[in-house]
Amino acid sequence: MIRKGKVFNRVVQMLSDDDEDLRKFTAGGCGAICENDQDNQLAFRKLGGIPPLVKMLNSSNNLVKEQATAAIRSLTKGNAKIQNDLRDTSCITLLINNMSSDNDALRVHSVGALMELARDNPRNQELICAAGVIPPLVTALKSDYKVLQYLAAGAVWALAKKNSKRKQAFREAGALEELKGLLKSENEQVRKGAEWAIEVLE
Repeated sequence: MIRKGKVFNRVVQMLSDDDEDLRKFTAGGCGAICENDQDNQLAFRKLGGIPPLVKMLNSSNNLVKEQATAAIRSLTKGNAKIQNDLRDTSCITLLINNMSSDNDALRVHSVGALMELARDNPRNQELICAAGVIPPLVTALKSDYKVLQYLAAGAVWALAKKNSKRKQAFREAGALEELKGLLKSENEQVRKGAEWAIEVLE
């Protein structure tokens, strides 16, 4: 595995390179080496890799945004320090904005990243909902894209559990009706995700 040192430092430097394709492929690589690896996640954080990824979320190129979002999703998974770091950036707003993209992969990774940012993090849950995530999440539940439906249900679960105010906000936005409709899905994962979210909202 890649750890601290010259190689990893160079990887972080490439995220700010003038070559857009290089930044895109580097972000993809960062996501791969940091997924489910807290040592790599924290080494990447220490070397300053988070700010250039957040900056890439605002790129005019959807493929660049897609890879940066996938990397942020990997970095935040199970890592409270990075979840908290991203709270004080434009990351949450940009992820919510990118949920409206016509790029399916970008939408999937945006919802997935928001779910990881919210997981077991009450302060982030509050900020994400205050930033306006509920309407686009309900829209994502209506998607024909099964992966997006499943992740949107997971995000509802992560954001609404143990908070009566947010539960009510999701119910008023129509999330419960959409989730109940997903119980009829042919996809087992979608049905399971809907069940979990419904249990939280009811």
